[in-house]
Amino acid sequence: MDRRLWILVLLFASFPFLLPACGGQSPPALFRVALVVPGTLGDHGLWDGVYEGLKAAKETAPIDLDVYQSQSEIPSQWEEQLTSASRSGRYDLIITGGRDRGHLFLPIARQFPQQHYAYFGNPSALPNTAIFLFRTSEATRAAGVLAGLMAQSLDPKGKQSVAWFATRGVSSPESVAFEQGLRSVDPHRPLEFIPVPEDPKESYSIAYAAFQQGVLIGATDSSISSLGILRAAAAADAYAIGYGEDQRDYYPGHVLGSIILKAPEVARSMVLQAKAGTLPFGDTVELGLESSHVLLLLSPDLPPTVRRDLQEILHHPQGIALAP
Repeated sequence: MDRRLWILVLLFASFPFLLPACGGQSPPALFRVALVVPGTLGDHGLWDGVYEGLKAAKETAPIDLDVYQSQSEIPSQWEEQLTSASRSGRYDLIITGGRDRGHLFLPIARQFPQQHYAYFGNPSALPNTAIFLFRTSEATRAAGVLAGLMAQSLDPKGKQSVAWFATRGVSSPESVAFEQGLRSVDPHRPLEFIPVPEDPKESYSIAYAAFQQGVLIGATDSSISSLGILRAAAAADAYAIGYGEDQRDYYPGHVLGSIILKAPEVARSMVLQAKAGTLPFGDTVELGLESSHVLLLLSPDLPPTVRRDLQEILHHPQGIALAP
């Protein structure tokens, strides 16, 4: 064979092996994530925190993120979006949740056993789902102590009431813990349990009427409802305790503090673990005071005597921040 022909044959034979060296390494594959919100972003609560955490994860890893939003008062919209995202087969991880939507989530997760989910709430365990549960009872107990001390300071004769605006019923762990905290410092204070929906407009109307009728301080177990309750407290010249994210500066002079769920940190870690293949599907991850994922932040304009008494009573338990 001609010598020049041999050279051409050798060059073409080695060509596939030369391509990687010339082109460099292929870009890492995208990890595709869907966030299916049981409502809309912008509540400065749990889901805004989750979204912030996912955006932070995108800065450190090749992650593609799609966000689905729905009207919180129409669960069927959320259900349809979750089903559609699951059926698409596009996502490596679907993140969703809702304390009152486990019964809707479980059939969908069972219908798509190959799809991986991360769920904020407390449904039954499934092998394709990692459950993240914020244990807020100790923080709501501290909020009850705060409400009792502040009520004593403002109304020492005990004529005005404290209200727990409940989205989960009066027997929920948060409701019970709040009452225990209040009774530990103000045993005879009138306490009202007022049901509210997870909707800021409706919770505003209900809370405003309650404040107008003599409620002095209100608290709740929902970041969505707290938006309406805080606004109602300011409008009625009353007081409230925020929930979900740091809401202390929303209505200065009317917000005593805020129960914080460190959702950004949790969401960022969650998606990076899922990408690495280490997310504990089939298990429940409890997030509470011991891990400092639940906090109580006090308003900087809280009366010094109330702050001092609260610190003495609670003895700085881990996970509760008593600093502004």
